[in-house]
Amino acid sequence: MSLPDITESYEHCVAITQARARNFYFAFLTLPKAGRDAICAVYAFCRLLDDIADGPMPRAQKQAAIAAARTDLSDALAGRARTPVYIALADAVRRYSISERHLLEVAQGVEQDLHVTRYRTFTELREYCYLVASSVGLACLEVFGYHSPEARDAAVDLGIAMQLTNVVRDVAEDAAENRIYLPQDDLNAFGVGEDEILAGRPTPALTRMLAFQGERAKEYYGRARALFKHLPRRSRPCPMVLFGVYRTLLEQIERNGYDVFTRRATLAKSRRAQIALALWIRGLLWKSPS
Repeated sequence: MSLPDITESYEHCVAITQARARNFYFAFLTLPKAGRDAICAVYAFCRLLDDIADGPMPRAQKQAAIAAARTDLSDALAGRARTPVYIALADAVRRYSISERHLLEVAQGVEQDLHVTRYRTFTELREYCYLVASSVGLACLEVFGYHSPEARDAAVDLGIAMQLTNVVRDVAEDAAENRIYLPQDDLNAFGVGEDEILAGRPTPALTRMLAFQGERAKEYYGRARALFKHLPRRSRPCPMVLFGVYRTLLEQIERNGYDVFTRRATLAKSRRAQIALALWIRGLLWKSPS
């Protein structure tokens, strides 16, 4: 059986992104086609890993599947890609000099979810956020292009800000899987017991602790703004839209009084499109501060 060609492979990755990346796809649309295709290939690889972790297989089988994904990645980068996702990804890696390290870091973070359900300190949580989010941002940064190595630090900060937003938003969903990402040190400092989270009881102490995490995320968003001045004008809107969508999600959580048990923050498709259009225009017109 013949392998898919590169065009078909990219189309496959774009279709995955359209179907699965609710908060990302509008941002990706702001890129030129070649860059958009490459970003979709990166996303499709990450989605493949996430689907393994979130699937119904026993943990040992999931670990074996992630190990197989690492092997498939290595084979693809050595010119032996066999499926559309890896064919497109290998081309994107070659075209944009994406580091294999960042793709392997994503796999490491996803695998960590199979056996780590608690984080003792924010330092530990930050490292997890780096693996599952910032490493993706660093891979995408090569597609965007950048003028200064300082862009890398800002890209890391944006990934951490976005993942912290996810952590706060998904407290109830994660608790249903007996998973608590909120640092144990912070729970103790605010007098929050794990039983409150696992039972879905939004106590005043828990609300204050979630608000603290929200403020922490805002600090990372603040530092991430430095990214935009280091990017070419044509690719700048993409991370600006990602920034805008996730920052708006955090603002919605805040307006909901950090009630993440009965009011899950979401953005309607029309609202995401509105944010994307506004920030796409702003990104093209935006001038770096002197």
